[in-house]
Amino acid sequence: MAIDYPYWYSLKSNIVSILEEIATEEAAEDSARNFNVSNSRWFPWIEGLQSVALANVMVQNVGPNPARSQARKYKIDQIEVMVDMYAIGKSGETLPADEVAAQRLDLLTNQVREGLTRLKKL
Repeated sequence: MAIDYPYWYSLKSNIVSILEEIATEEAAEDSARNFNVSNSRWFPWIEGLQSVALANVMVQNVGPNPARSQARKYKIDQIEVMVDMYAIGKSGETLPADEVAAQRLDLLTNQVREGLTRLKKL
């Protein structure tokens, strides 16, 4: 008998797929709106990726759901999925690099939120 991957493995994969779909849609609008998506990248070195945003999907914590009695026959876990978001501005633009990065990070946050709302469609 082989042990299956945990159910949060599929959850992470679904989030990554949806975010990649949004990145493709956004890139079709304007290449500056594109972003990269990675799954469980523990050292997301992005210093060389100026003007490219990154969303990194990871499971932060898996544990018992405190709202449920642990005396039940079946255990229900509470899973925390973390989406790290990174943006580095490119120097030489009309705005300072930090301001460009902050604006891009604001957009990326909204793009990720849109992706999470699409999870309901699975």
